[in-house]
Amino acid sequence: MKKILNLIIFFIIFSFLLYSQSLINIEKILEKNIKATGEKERIESIKNYSFKLNQQKYYVSCDGKMKITRGKDPIIIETILIDKDSARRNSFNKIIELKGFEKAFYQCLTKLYSGMFTLIKFKDELIYNGLKKFGPEKLHCMTWKTEDIEVNFYLDSKEFILKRIVFLGYKNGEKIEINYDFGPFREINGVKIPSSWYRSQIGARGTIYRISKIKINQPLPEDFFKKLEINAGKVEISEEELKGNVIDFNFSRGRLIIQTNWIVECFEKAGFKSGETLSLQINGERIIVTFYKFFPSRSLLRREKKLIIPNQREENYLILLRSPEFKSLAEKLSIFSTIKLKRK
Repeated sequence: MKKILNLIIFFIIFSFLLYSQSLINIEKILEKNIKATGEKERIESIKNYSFKLNQQKYYVSCDGKMKITRGKDPIIIETILIDKDSARRNSFNKIIELKGFEKAFYQCLTKLYSGMFTLIKFKDELIYNGLKKFGPEKLHCMTWKTEDIEVNFYLDSKEFILKRIVFLGYKNGEKIEINYDFGPFREINGVKIPSSWYRSQIGARGTIYRISKIKINQPLPEDFFKKLEINAGKVEISEEELKGNVIDFNFSRGRLIIQTNWIVECFEKAGFKSGETLSLQINGERIIVTFYKFFPSRSLLRREKKLIIPNQREENYLILLRSPEFKSLAEKLSIFSTIKLKRK
């Protein structure tokens, strides 16, 4: 009995020593991670900053809030607000509360960005997993976990800057893994941040994101990180009639594609049925089009010349007009041009 008791005490002491050593390692690594990014005083002097990634604009409050807007200026089709308690999205005036992996993913990015791409905001929440080898490189691996996500951060073992992040979890019952591989860091106002990163996901094509138009300590309104507004025109719905705006358009090879600010609920509220022939009024012209609630087959797309179909990349619908005669209409179009749809 005494031997068993001594063995238990030994394991408790050994586990405590390992845990203490892990805490010391994390503390030392975080100190070097912050120092590699910039002087602590300089980092703490930044209260907010913004940057652009492709068609997304990120506004970061260094007290742990973030706002993401997306669209081609002056259009904003989507806004996402994130803080430590919630993540909400407004896409084409459809507001939803993000849950599970998606919410945890954005909250993790908010903590990272509000710490100026250091792990300072994750202090006391990390588990040290030692050095991991990636080709010729050895990287310190630290893990952050919540109920909905596991995130592995990899820091360079020489420079202590962030090199890689792996996000693991489940979405709609399917396992998901998202990787961020960071490019060279560059100095902005005395603080080093990545100039770009490559985002990849199993089963999907990767994308390079390049940071541009960085602004630091802007005079933002007090309620800026509370407003979930977008700027995608106005929609008016009545029985058998739908009004809206053009938010983008392109004419190429005899085909005019017009992006609308209509989503599926707009057509449902107006009472329009899939496959129905409707009258479209735009810039003084009247065009007979066929509305399809779901994306049509290839054969139907080839056969039909004037359609309204779902945008496969967004929640909105597209007007597709295939004929060289629509070039003159394209030349008259502008962002926020009024469009009207009703029964013939």
